[in-house]
Amino acid sequence: MADAPLSSEIYPIWPGKQPGGPPLPDGQRKGTARPTLAVYRPQRPDGRAALVLPGGGYAFVSLTGEGANIGRALGAFGITSFVLDYRLPVDGWGDRADVPLQDAQRAMRLIRFNAGRFGIDPAKLGVIGFSAGGHLAASIVTAYDDAVYAPVGAADKLSARPAFGGLFYPVTTFRIVPPRSQSRRNLLGPNFTAAQIDRYSAIDRVTLRTPPLFLVHAMDDPIIPYWMSTRMLAAARAKAVPSELHLLERGGHGFGAGLSADNPGSLWPRLFALWTARHLKSKETQP
Repeated sequence: MADAPLSSEIYPIWPGKQPGGPPLPDGQRKGTARPTLAVYRPQRPDGRAALVLPGGGYAFVSLTGEGANIGRALGAFGITSFVLDYRLPVDGWGDRADVPLQDAQRAMRLIRFNAGRFGIDPAKLGVIGFSAGGHLAASIVTAYDDAVYAPVGAADKLSARPAFGGLFYPVTTFRIVPPRSQSRRNLLGPNFTAAQIDRYSAIDRVTLRTPPLFLVHAMDDPIIPYWMSTRMLAAARAKAVPSELHLLERGGHGFGAGLSADNPGSLWPRLFALWTARHLKSKETQP
């Protein structure tokens, strides 16, 4: 897939200073100091929406390959996308491990609060994440109620629970670290605690209230092994959480919506659209 144009409709998610500041100064910082939402509106919106969380190992945010391109792919099926340029834990913020989740929770609430402006149904807002963004998505589907920031406005009275979760080649546990994965090191830093491992291992935090999950992983992924997804599926099924996993023979890591047309995995946007439409008809998705 060719690169999709970046959105010109961009909104800050915090009204003033972000929690955990100040970060490293310009020139030393790897990511943004002002997290934003970029809106990708379909030609024929149907009320569904997704908060899109790009990957990057918590060292950068892949705003095109796993952001703008995802917005375009989902827009073809009527889904409005909100790509989050979230803050990076490596940039000197206080409570570094909570920084991405602070932004994701705030984004979910802000989108719901402004559902009328965006032309979406607030009960049909889910999340979709890729790689480290998949870890962040797995965190918000299991830790949507964690009190990680002090309320700053009326939007913060709303639920941050997604109606559904799309997890693509996600990191789902920090108890085992694959040799090439950087997510745990970058999120938690060198002096992490056992409590932080517990909090950010989504596999261990699945409950009956976890929203329906749609997972996609390539079995030849050289960075995040596909057992991260099979174990998340097992955890979801153990709690009777509606869930679906698509394992691809080939695809590697970081494919986003860019698989070639001869790869069955290239059909995932259509499958995801069909799956969300089916589940949003039931009460299982409600915030």
